[in-house]
Amino acid sequence: MKVLIAINGFQIIAIEYNHLIEYLNLQLHHRDPFDRILVAQSIQEGFQIITKDSNLSLYEIKTIW
Repeated sequence: MKVLIAINGFQIIAIEYNHLIEYLNLQLHHRDPFDRILVAQSIQEGFQIITKDSNLSLYEIKTIW
């Protein structure tokens, strides 16, 4: 599985302290805690999120789909 992730240019990133601080400061546009941590990581790391969830577009992040 890790090989497929690397071949496709994806990374696995750990949840770090700065992600949690960002998470705590997010507005509650989305109630799913897992999705909110992805948003926090996206903000902190400058990554885009691949999603079909329109609620994530309420955050100041870049989404693909």
